[in-house]
Amino acid sequence: MSQSEQTSRHNRMQGKRVLVTGSGTGIGREGA
Repeated sequence: MSQSEQTSRHNRMQGKRVLVTGSGTGIGREGA
């Protein structure tokens, strides 16, 4: 499993809307 895949899975479990980017910066795309 790639890191971006892991990040997107983690954020889905948190119930956050995340845009999965190629660089895997999904965790920073939650509009915090």
